[in-house]
Amino acid sequence: MSLEKFVTVNTQHGPVKGDRRTTILGMDYINFQGIPYMKAPVGKLRFRAPVEPEKWTETFDATQDCPSFPNYDSNLKKTTGIEDGGRINVFTKEIRTSNLYPVLVYIHGGGYQVGSSSPNFLYNPCYFLQKEIIFVSFNYRVGALGFLSLDDPSVDVPGNAGLKDQRMALKWIKENIKNFGGDPDNITLFGTSAGGASVHYHLISEKSKGLFHRAIAMSGTSLNMNWAHHPRRNYAERIAKLCGYEGDGSDKSVLEFLENADFEKIMEKAESILTNEEKYEEQMIVTVSPVVEPYITEHTFIDKSPILMAREAWSKDIDVIFGGTSNEGLLMAFFPDNNKERIEGLKNSSNFAPLLDLNLDKNDPKAQKFRKILKELYFGEIEPTVSNMLPYYYYQGDLQFWHGIQRSVLSRIKTGGKGKTFTYYFDIITEMNTFKKNFKLDHYPGAEHAACSTYVFKNSLGIIPLIDSIEFKNIIKVVGIISNFAIYGHTGVDEWEENKSLELPLRCLHLTKDAMQMIDLPETARLKVWDEIYREAGAVLY
Repeated sequence: MSLEKFVTVNTQHGPVKGDRRTTILGMDYINFQGIPYMKAPVGKLRFRAPVEPEKWTETFDATQDCPSFPNYDSNLKKTTGIEDGGRINVFTKEIRTSNLYPVLVYIHGGGYQVGSSSPNFLYNPCYFLQKEIIFVSFNYRVGALGFLSLDDPSVDVPGNAGLKDQRMALKWIKENIKNFGGDPDNITLFGTSAGGASVHYHLISEKSKGLFHRAIAMSGTSLNMNWAHHPRRNYAERIAKLCGYEGDGSDKSVLEFLENADFEKIMEKAESILTNEEKYEEQMIVTVSPVVEPYITEHTFIDKSPILMAREAWSKDIDVIFGGTSNEGLLMAFFPDNNKERIEGLKNSSNFAPLLDLNLDKNDPKAQKFRKILKELYFGEIEPTVSNMLPYYYYQGDLQFWHGIQRSVLSRIKTGGKGKTFTYYFDIITEMNTFKKNFKLDHYPGAEHAACSTYVFKNSLGIIPLIDSIEFKNIIKVVGIISNFAIYGHTGVDEWEENKSLELPLRCLHLTKDAMQMIDLPETARLKVWDEIYREAGAVLY
């Protein structure tokens, strides 16, 4: 008996129509793409917390590719996407009314500046659809449209609209997924890079309490302070002036201008607001991103430093996996135009020290001392140079990723909850390392930043591996770990030890193309130096 091509499901806001499809592996599934979970954030809603969409009565067509929120493409020098991008995707094998599927929810990365959940680009879930799960993904506002923050409480733009979008999407999933055959009491949240940091924010923000039941933060946490958590500065006025603003500088005046400005121009100009000091001395690698909100509202998502939030995390009793790749710092090779200036800065100032996180001025004698310690740690007696990039990539990997990941693991352990905390070390290198291949980085050791995502999603940039290839075997391995965690509450890897002690080194599951085994975190010796610097500076580690 043939099945109807289209399937209609009711949601809280109205009926949606999906269609039946088949994955590249021959698995039949039902596809729902681009379901609105929020009202279009235009006009007075442009920078504010999301609002639920109006209800509809006509069946919504969810068979088309999910449109993205505005993204500025630095290569094409143009902005793509639409402001009505608050959409969600659901992929399921069948619509069950009993024996509900576990739900796996993915948050895309992109440094809080770019990205979308489109399965036609980076995040096709065909490998996950081999498993007994429902897969869900969604868009959230990025860049200036998602993270603009203003001081004046009367304008009601405290920041973090993009994270609040995510929270609304999670609420939608909790309230609607049963209609698609998913179990609202068995939801696992995972994400990569900014998606991983977002997962961690949901773990520590009270606003997300109870919306999911397990989590995996991959290559990013809220304690990656140079990009996942920003100081609050006059970014809104800077953007407005680049767009032609000539007002009095008040928050009300700036906001009124930006609410009426062309969103494409806002996204384009936001790319160039960082000063040389911010980029090359403070080591900031993105523009507007999550901040501590300057006043409390009913939507407040980040009310104090993530370090303090983590100590009080609602999620201390649920199981969490943290991890990263063996050469996270290769991310910097994705943006070659900035590296020459960054390396020159390392030669001449206190740029090595994480000034923002240590709350130090660049001229502070401690900053100068820490610069010397870190320069010697990574470069020895050799001056930083573009002809010797590997030490620079290791430095950036520790600064931007691994130190924050380790601190996040230790913070979880220190809370003393019942939840288990696991750590992995991704070191798989095959033809599936899409970013490493496309940026011609094969001569560098290790797996690049976000490499793990290319082993769990079919993407338009990489190869489609043969079933009997080493690449496909590793896809099965990584997808299996994540799926087992979502379905059964364990990874299926018996030898994977949880981290229980504040004593270093962390114990990690080392994933290589040929094996899985427990090891001490290889970055430990370097990260101990960072810890000593934090302690001497009087900065809080976790």
